[in-house]
Amino acid sequence: MSPADASPAPTDSDADGVPNIAVRLPRDRATAAAARRLLRTRLGPVVPEETLDDALIVVSELVSNAVVHGSGEIELRIAFDGTRLTGDVADEGRGFVRPQGDRAPDPADANGLYLVERIASAWGVHDGCAQVWFEIPGRRLS
Repeated sequence: MSPADASPAPTDSDADGVPNIAVRLPRDRATAAAARRLLRTRLGPVVPEETLDDALIVVSELVSNAVVHGSGEIELRIAFDGTRLTGDVADEGRGFVRPQGDRAPDPADANGLYLVERIASAWGVHDGCAQVWFEIPGRRLS
């Protein structure tokens, strides 16, 4: 399955027509780019450019991590309430597994999560599953 075949799950909008996104994404190298295109299309008209740029970086990193480190299908969910954008990326993997032994973490593996830490107002990992959530402040375009 190619990223163009991403299968949208039921997607709602709030009372003002702001889209909430729920989509299943294939495990593919180009999936992060497909997720960015989806966010630009659906959120571009309603969120400020700065908020969209932040969301694009965070979603790209989390989807890329799910492709590289996860397993099975990937699900992306985004909601925007006019003051903050919330979302999560989940896959069918076991979740975060801490390395055993005294091996130091590879700095290259942590650079993307460093960006998530710097951009998101809050983020975290749900215990026992491969699901990372995030929040990004933003306001609705007038």
